[in-house]
Amino acid sequence: MKESMGLVPTLSIIIFAVVLLSGYLAFTLNYSKAYKANSKIVNIIQKHKNDVNSSVKEIDEYLESINYVASTEYTSKCSSDGYETANGSRVQGWCYKIISTENDEKEKGSNIVRKYVKVRTYMSIDLPLLNKILPNLNISKVDGATKSTIIY
Repeated sequence: MKESMGLVPTLSIIIFAVVLLSGYLAFTLNYSKAYKANSKIVNIIQKHKNDVNSSVKEIDEYLESINYVASTEYTSKCSSDGYETANGSRVQGWCYKIISTENDEKEKGSNIVRKYVKVRTYMSIDLPLLNKILPNLNISKVDGATKSTIIY
């Protein structure tokens, strides 16, 4: 009986290590997918000259092809930070913010206005044991921005 009771602490350490390792692996893989999705969304929006509405269909096709999944709870987090969700987008978990800046430089007698788009993608980890231990671990965001375009 002594030998079996002496194994309990060792077994609990092994179980804790396995849970910790699987949580780290899940976090790394999901963060990598969210980062890859963010990068591709930024590239697609830049290809469409920073027009989000014309690029929504292509973004949706790409996100569905890589099986990007994020919970719909993130849409409320988008609006609280000043971000918008794309109209007509079938895939949840990403949002954008259009930023316009005016420069003092003059070109052809008018002020230069530059526009760029900030993109935010979210990832979620759904491991019940880790979510109970670390409740804030299930939400992480990845930010990116397009290059600016000139608007007159």
